[in-house]
Amino acid sequence: MNKILIGFLVVLAIFLIGCKKAATTPGTDVVTTSTQTGNQSGASKSLTFELDYCKNSVKVAGLGLNAAQRRVEKENRDLDGAKAKLQEAKALNDADDITKWDGKVKDGENALKNAQEGVTKAQGEVAIITQKCEKLNKKADSKICDEFTEDLNKKLADLNDKLKRDQEDLEKAKKLVENLKAAGKSSDFIKSAQTEVDEEELNILRDNNQIDKLNGMLTELKTHCGK
Repeated sequence: MNKILIGFLVVLAIFLIGCKKAATTPGTDVVTTSTQTGNQSGASKSLTFELDYCKNSVKVAGLGLNAAQRRVEKENRDLDGAKAKLQEAKALNDADDITKWDGKVKDGENALKNAQEGVTKAQGEVAIITQKCEKLNKKADSKICDEFTEDLNKKLADLNDKLKRDQEDLEKAKKLVENLKAAGKSSDFIKSAQTEVDEEELNILRDNNQIDKLNGMLTELKTHCGK
């Protein structure tokens, strides 16, 4: 499985979090967004979105922001630790350790800067999707409708491609079980191969469930947008 496919599956899995009945459950979700960053606190507000696409997109953006904030916290801790080690090395007048920990402090400062930039970017993504969904909540906007529809269609196309590959893998796994049985192999070999069949069948079930959820989102979005 290549890195691009793995990346897509991670993003898609996050996108579908909290959407057990997205395609069939009516009503609204209350989503709380916050601009808190590290030790800096911003205003937070509760937002109500009717569209499942918006509910999940805002959650995805929020999860990304949370992850970015956790990275800042980690980099701060690591930098504080490196600074403490540097001070110890200076107190002991250990030239080698001073050089070592001075380099780690500089690396830590760069890592913290990158992490803080990640938070800024994530905050922007939260703000953009929230603004678009708030606007769409009030009335259909053709530009936003087209953008969200295109995104859902792409996710569906990628998922259908994955389903096709999983179906092909299932057939290969079933064929292997048949060949092992025909060759009179031990039950351990057959059980191991059957496990692969079970895993592929589970993958296909997940694929179909995710496709159903995305189709539900797409149908709901088109209805809202009058298409």
